[in-house]
Amino acid sequence: MTCGIFKIGLNGVTAAQRNLSTISHNIANATTPAYHRQRVELANAIPVPTGNGFIGTGVDVQTVSRLYSDFLETQVTSAQGRLAYLEAFRD
Repeated sequence: MTCGIFKIGLNGVTAAQRNLSTISHNIANATTPAYHRQRVELANAIPVPTGNGFIGTGVDVQTVSRLYSDFLETQVTSAQGRLAYLEAFRD
């Protein structure tokens, strides 16, 4: 069971390291135009079955997803199109 405890701890540290890396990436790109913030998706690692049930094995990083709003993207695209139309009309 000792190796299992170390594996659970290693999984947790790896997940936390991935989270910190993603957070620093978000901070570094905070002023970049059109940058979409990212988030680490975590899930339970596959548990180990025993005679009395299951024993958890920690956490796994599933993916890093981009936080994105279709509504806001549509609004920006529409406003840019309207701006281009009005600039052409002005000229």
